[in-house]
Amino acid sequence: MALNRYNLKKWVKMIFGKSELHVKQDVGKNYSLTSIKGYYNDLTLKVLNTKIQEDELPRFEYQTNKYVDFSIQIIQYGLGAYDLYLQTNDKKFLNRFYKAVDWVANNINENGSIDTFSFLNDKCPYSSMAQGEAISLLLRAYVNSNNTKYLVLAKKTLKFMLTDIKDGGTAIFENEKIYLKEYCDKPIVLNGFIFSLFGFYDYIIIDDSKELKVLFQKCLDGLIDILPQCDLKYWSKYDTDKKVASPFYHKLHISLLSVVYEISNNEVVNNYKNKFIKYQKNPFNRFKAFIKKVGE
Repeated sequence: MALNRYNLKKWVKMIFGKSELHVKQDVGKNYSLTSIKGYYNDLTLKVLNTKIQEDELPRFEYQTNKYVDFSIQIIQYGLGAYDLYLQTNDKKFLNRFYKAVDWVANNINENGSIDTFSFLNDKCPYSSMAQGEAISLLLRAYVNSNNTKYLVLAKKTLKFMLTDIKDGGTAIFENEKIYLKEYCDKPIVLNGFIFSLFGFYDYIIIDDSKELKVLFQKCLDGLIDILPQCDLKYWSKYDTDKKVASPFYHKLHISLLSVVYEISNNEVVNNYKNKFIKYQKNPFNRFKAFIKKVGE
């Protein structure tokens, strides 16, 4: 990674906890495994740490002084706002939630896709993570408002997420498993896969058809299959290739796997969660991972 002004600024923000994209994200405080309530990951600081007006949405600075409407950032802002509304009953957070919902509803293409990365690579603009988180956002709007248009949009969004990459979607179907890809042109990203899975799980809470349950299990099997590839034996990896997880992403992996274990009751998931916790407690491991990460 080139050490230009933008990257230096990004790393300084991450190290000192000032990055709006890399705030502390523990297990969600208001979620349910049987109904649509709060989100599975605590995204409330995405709202509280973002200095914008109530009628605005956050914008992503992808280069120095170059901004774009970034779907994942907007969706996570909305999910965090909904959790804050559930916690406080303050309508200003509900208004912010619906601001994000409206943006998503207006930016879903006819085939259910959401443009996420075209500002980086117009040949691979879609992301399973954006699709999955959008499903979660839309279903919370549906439950809150009882407006079926949000359910219809969530169904379209799920259908596209589960479309094979060969056909322009964000999923890989292989050996009776499904792999969900945050970046369709890059290795599988662990946190992105799990956020995608959460959206699918939310939809099954609404529609628990046998067909969808089979597909969800195949996605879960795909996640379990990649966990060994994301284990450095002293730290977790960001993806299935060579990228070491930053301290932020390692902590996030632990939080996300904790919820996946609750959902699945799968001991392989629990074992990797506990491994990652053990790695994090070792000062030598933390130092080694940091040096490796900085050297990438």
